[in-house]
Amino acid sequence: MREARWSGSGLGGAEDSDHAHPSWRANALGTCRVWRDIGYAAGALVAGVLADAINLNATVVAAAAVTAASGLLAALWLTEHLSQLARSEPSLGKAPRA
Repeated sequence: MREARWSGSGLGGAEDSDHAHPSWRANALGTCRVWRDIGYAAGALVAGVLADAINLNATVVAAAAVTAASGLLAALWLTEHLSQLARSEPSLGKAPRA
């Protein structure tokens, strides 16, 4: 079973660095954060234009649809690498005992 785990901050955090080789991790994180920040700005502009052109209810429905679509795409395309490691090395992925 494939799964994606997201932090509260969205893309650009520890989940991205788990997939990046240490030699290019900084570039990977920077690229993810740039695209994330562009999405914030573009989303606000598109929502404002849509709210002016149609109405606020249509804007909320459109934002919900885009969010659901991105979640579905992430569920289909993203894989959890830690679970693959846990299968090959059973000691990984287990919570430490208190």
